[in-house]
Parts: sequence; structure tokens; C-alpha cells
Amino acid sequence: MGAQREKVTVSLYNHELITIEKLKKRLSDQGILVAPTTSEIVRLALHLLGEAPQSKLEQAVAVVPDRRAGRPKG
Repeated sequence: MGAQREKVTVSLYNHELITIEKLKKRLSDQGILVAPTTSEIVRLALHLLGEAPQSKLEQAVAVVPDRRAGRPKG
């Protein structure tokens, strides 16, 4: 039996959603994954970040916009 999955909600900026869509198309067009899902993209990213050396993690953190506390208004 596989690991149990949990459903979570995340907040992303529009450009990050566009990046996810571009990655899904790229993976599909290259025949790497058939109809990749957002969940698969997130799990791939987690795998890559989990394997990344400290310097690469620090570079990634430097380009991610600051998070804001609380729920967005509107």
C-alpha cells in the first residue's frame, strides 16, 4: 500500500501558476509525463529541492518573493 496523500491549499502568485502550466506543457510535449498535474509538478519540485545542495537552496530562497502573513484581502 502506498503512502497516504493529504490535500492542502497553497497561495501562489500568478507568474508561479503560469510557470507550473509551462512546466506541465514542457513535460507533456517532451513525452516525459502524460497530462501532468499540478500535484506532480509540486512533488517533482520538492524532490529536486530535497536533493539540492545548500548553496542552491539559498539561491532559490533569494528569488522567491517575501511571504505575507494572513489571508489576502478581496
